[in-house]
Amino acid sequence: MNNPVTTGAWAETLLGAPSATVSGNRIFTSGLLARDAASTESQAQQIFRTGVELLHGQGAGLSDVVRTRLFYTEEDSLEILKMIHRVVFNSPGPVMTAIRVDCLPRDSKVALEIEAIKGGGDAVRHIGIDADSSSCRAIRVGDELFGCGFQGAAGQSHDAQMDAAYAEASATLAEAGMVEADVASTRHYYAYSVRDETDGTGKNEFMGHGEPTSAGICVHEPGVPGGTFSLEFEAVTDSESRNTFRTGRTFEVENNYSRAVRVGDVIYVAGTTSIIPDEVIQHPGEVGPQVDDTLAIIRDAIEQLGGAWTDLVRTRTYVVGGLPALDEASARLKANLVGTGSVATLMGVPVLGRPEVVVEIEATAVLEK
Repeated sequence: MNNPVTTGAWAETLLGAPSATVSGNRIFTSGLLARDAASTESQAQQIFRTGVELLHGQGAGLSDVVRTRLFYTEEDSLEILKMIHRVVFNSPGPVMTAIRVDCLPRDSKVALEIEAIKGGGDAVRHIGIDADSSSCRAIRVGDELFGCGFQGAAGQSHDAQMDAAYAEASATLAEAGMVEADVASTRHYYAYSVRDETDGTGKNEFMGHGEPTSAGICVHEPGVPGGTFSLEFEAVTDSESRNTFRTGRTFEVENNYSRAVRVGDVIYVAGTTSIIPDEVIQHPGEVGPQVDDTLAIIRDAIEQLGGAWTDLVRTRTYVVGGLPALDEASARLKANLVGTGSVATLMGVPVLGRPEVVVEIEATAVLEK
């Protein structure tokens, strides 16, 4: 059962989602937003302070954090965010991703997600430590591996950057004692400037082993300046409990991914849109109805793998159309997520996979043991 944690933040009213939710020993935060309009640096300091208070309020510490994810809107903010991350976390800290997007609710400049496993800090293994940001390339806690922000060298071709990212991800899995077939969930962030280019040669090989979930999101800057691609993943070695679900879309089969993957008590749901089998787009170009349609598909996927809607712990919603579209999406999210205790993150992106698709949502559910 989810145990939502509220703070009175205005973002809770906006999305109808708590600032954090606790499920067993897992802690998830919404995309935390600053209360006061200020510079990126000031907003980042506010939201990290909020995140630390949320963790301490649940008996967790900074060493229990396995992942941070920063979404920001202003160019040249990355070094500031890395500096603040370094100040907050002792090295080695969690895996970190920083992605520049179009916009955030109420025109905020930065949003922060935190994921922690309470008590995990006592048994965590850090791989690829980056002292500059007090982060690392991957963290292993028990059977789980969190990998984040794999990138090729800026300035290389897009295909070369992608292939380098997949190669580094595979090498990290091996270093952690895992293989590609253990990967349960992935996120692929692409720079808007290369939205029409190919996917390199390494993607199908990496994804084909375990057919994990996938979200492919076009953003302004996926990591370092000049980078065109960034890859995240979660992997779990518990192959005996692994179960996958597909909706029947040919796109899932052709791209070697599943709509949802369940490993143990966690269900990962891919980046989902309003597209149904035969590649029919429901409510083309309409934000609110696409939120409804997409959440219905996500709910079905969770239920197909033995979960319930009340097991939902997190959604992450990408919307095309700027601030008015975010306002419309937030109202529909609020209506659909009531009673779940799920956290939520909402952001604007320049484009999604097809012009008629204006909403994509990822989700995670944790089943009650």
